Amino acid sequence: PLSALPHLNPSSVLSSLSSRFSSSEIYTWVGPGILASVNPFTSLPIYGPSHLASVSAQVSSLHSSSGQISAARPHAYALACHAVLRLPLRAQSLLVSGESGSGKTYAVTCILDALCAKAAGGTGTNVTERVLAVTKVLESFGNARTKRNDNSSRFGKLVSLDYGGECGLAITGSRVTTYLLEKARAVGG
Repeated sequence: PLSALPHLNPSSVLSSLSSRFSSSEIYTWVGPGILASVNPFTSLPIYGPSHLASVSAQVSSLHSSSGQISAARPHAYALACHAVLRLPLRAQSLLVSGESGSGKTYAVTCILDALCAKAAGGTGTNVTERVLAVTKVLESFGNARTKRNDNSSRFGKLVSLDYGGECGLAITGSRVTTYLLEKARAVGG
């Protein structure tokens, strides 16, 4: 992780991120449970069901051997899989933050895909399919074109997933709360 760099300063952090980015490694562990991502502005073959299964297996293996999440290959899927495995211990929160055009929306989509796939019953259950569908529809509202991003959201979103069922890992519902970030752009003034 970046926190283990011998000299932790802006120059060494940027150099490490740049080096990884040059190798199409857009995700980097900052520390335990903290992931940095750099938007590649292009599609990379690191998403989809087979990649999710691979990352999930690696995280599950580390979890069962009491290994650190930062030993797993850095990926948004790894954060989500780790959160699901820790649910029986305590409630989990994932925060996605960044500048306009940094890929937050895509990161959240990847995280929700992984959370729904890891939930008891997985994707294909009525609730998980509705969660994934609703978040995509909500993304189309309240966006604006900016110099850096053709589809920049004017809202912050809090997505809460409710877990329950016999094993406590089935998604039983969700809520999306929106917070207006830039009123001037949302109302045209």
